Amino acid sequence: QGESNRCHDEGVHYANLLEIMIKNWRELWQCNLPFYCVQLMPYDDAPDVADWAVIRSQQQLASQTIDNVYLVTLVNTGEKNEIHPTKKKDVAYALSNAVRSVQHNESVEYCGPVLKTYKHIKNGVELVFSHAEGLHFKGNELQDTYVYDANNQLLQVDFLLGENSLMIIGKGDATPKTITMGYNNAPEHNLYNNSGYLTSPFKLMIN
Repeated sequence: QGESNRCHDEGVHYANLLEIMIKNWRELWQCNLPFYCVQLMPYDDAPDVADWAVIRSQQQLASQTIDNVYLVTLVNTGEKNEIHPTKKKDVAYALSNAVRSVQHNESVEYCGPVLKTYKHIKNGVELVFSHAEGLHFKGNELQDTYVYDANNQLLQVDFLLGENSLMIIGKGDATPKTITMGYNNAPEHNLYNNSGYLTSPFKLMIN
């Protein structure tokens, strides 16, 4: 689950540790067991107590780099003060959809938008997502999403949604270099797909 590796120094190795465990279990069972990874819920720890953001990014990395591993993205149950959220049904529903999709080839979504790549555009950058059908944000504007320049200064930008992408357009001459969405212990971002699943939080460094 990641709680024992909650501090940054261990958290950055979480994907490697998970891969070792998965390989070990598959060797013991002598088959390519599928693994379904549930991204950690929001929990409002102080940054010096835990770095949940890095654990979540490592969980996403594991699902993208280890064969037959699938991610159920962050489920915002609105219980950021509960380390073990009481609302289990939403998680169970997403997991059951994942099994239906992966093992039974049913056309059901089980995951929120996941950042796949990016490309430079005029005055900004376009972020491209997988699992992004019906990409939208709830409310009047995108929340908990920040864009910084090369000097780590916050930039004023516009956010425009594409079919499966988010375009970030700068309002000045500065070029976006770092973009974060929900990248903290208790994320409050609001970018969803049309199946009601929340985007996997991320921190992107742009070359």
